[in-house]
Amino acid sequence: MIRRRDFVGTVCMAATLVAAGSLPALAAAEPEPKPNIVFILADDLGWKDLGCYGSTFYETPHIDKLAKSGMRFTDAYAAAPLCSATRASILSGWAPARQHLHGVTPESKEEAGNCYDYRSWKDEAQHKFTKTYPLTIPKQLGQFPLERITFAERLKEKGYATSFIGKWHLGPDRNQFPDRQGFDHTFAISAKGFPPSYHGPYRNGKYVLEGVTPLSEQEYLTDRLTDKALAFIEKHSQEPFCLYLSHYAVHGPWESKEEYAEYFEGKRKPGAPHDNSVYAGMIKSLDDSVGRLVAKVNELGLDETTVFIFFSDNGGKVMAQARGGGGKFKVTSMHPLRGEKGLLWEGGIRVPCIFSWKGSIREEQISSTPMISTDFFPTILSMAGITVGKDNPVDGTDLTSVLKGGTIGRRQLTWFMPHYVQAGEGLTSSAAIRAGTYKLVKLFEGGGALHDLREDIGEAKDLSQKEPALFKKLDDALMSELRRQNAHFPIVNKNFGPKESDRSKAPVKKETYRKSPPSRVGEKTLGNSQFLAG
Repeated sequence: MIRRRDFVGTVCMAATLVAAGSLPALAAAEPEPKPNIVFILADDLGWKDLGCYGSTFYETPHIDKLAKSGMRFTDAYAAAPLCSATRASILSGWAPARQHLHGVTPESKEEAGNCYDYRSWKDEAQHKFTKTYPLTIPKQLGQFPLERITFAERLKEKGYATSFIGKWHLGPDRNQFPDRQGFDHTFAISAKGFPPSYHGPYRNGKYVLEGVTPLSEQEYLTDRLTDKALAFIEKHSQEPFCLYLSHYAVHGPWESKEEYAEYFEGKRKPGAPHDNSVYAGMIKSLDDSVGRLVAKVNELGLDETTVFIFFSDNGGKVMAQARGGGGKFKVTSMHPLRGEKGLLWEGGIRVPCIFSWKGSIREEQISSTPMISTDFFPTILSMAGITVGKDNPVDGTDLTSVLKGGTIGRRQLTWFMPHYVQAGEGLTSSAAIRAGTYKLVKLFEGGGALHDLREDIGEAKDLSQKEPALFKKLDDALMSELRRQNAHFPIVNKNFGPKESDRSKAPVKKETYRKSPPSRVGEKTLGNSQFLAG
């Protein structure tokens, strides 16, 4: 059997045989095996939250080893700073602006009143005219639609067994859950953005994680999801498979195994960028999961036919409210990046990304090529020998040439976040573009900021006044691309005019969270912030 050693193995061999006039030999060649896909998605894992990305407090030996076995991207981005929008972009390859899904989807049909069921990406915008903000927030889809083509549906066309395990959070309609979106097997699916608890019986008041009955009193959710993933791999080891393991970790509620929290409590250096022992314990369990998956694939002899992809849906959460109103505590830090989850600064959208495929992706590669979550759709299809349909307006780019050490011709990345966000320093309705090392954050109320990420990764030095021509050039390019995607832009709110005391908009202010007191430690449960619950 031909074992796939690179992305062009059989194709190159076929071309050689044709050139030599050896058509009979070509006809006799066995078809190239389809690679298995193991896609691991973390929730709210910050750019600096892994050892291989610079953390000296969190311990991630298995993920670090995975990075060393393949390619680690330094400039990888989520398509949105919130979970639902990024998750939709991964499945479909469509940018949030085109999907008209750029925030967090509602948890129930009753909460979907502010959403709109766009039948096509070409539909006209619908707006919500409240008194809260000077600009409207254009209505978004409340449900990832069945009409959208997912990479799982395309893989099934080639005979793949498919599984989706864990967090879905793409709308409340159970008739449009992953089992209707190309995944044969599902487990622990929820319309909510976080679990009631990471400990059995997975309950918090009336909220119970449906379909998950703990097998023991000591069961931990990250482990249970991994158990299901291992069983799926074992069952389908003799056929091509796609496993999408969508962990709830490390989203709140922040709960760790007791022994892990106690271990990291002994390592703490209060005031350090990373010093939350409970959060560290959650990351350790996530790392355990990756180690178990790799070990199972190796045990079954599938290491040369299995692609591992590791990613986070958006940046980390810096400060959170403790459960029971116990005040705020620090979750993590993306320093030196500015911002956090919910914001279009680097801390909200730059995330870890790792590709590993033994024999096909060279070891110990570090790529500074900017990539974005819409790229997964065309890249996964390309690995499986599938072309993107001409009738599917995918916004992502196939990364296989980058994974081979080459380049891609893409000139820019764009983001669209029309919502007003009350995270950290806050941002009004905004969009962003990165071209080369320059990044522009545009505020739809007016103005924005320009930064050179090569010299100023912390986005502290605004160059908009110094480089007005460049600012305008990038602004024009951003708006042109968003119009191409039929973005539904905010417009002047004719109903705006509340009293200042009625406004929920947080004023933009300087960052203060790096000087906040250390988090509460030594507890299994730190908190459960429902803010931006994606």
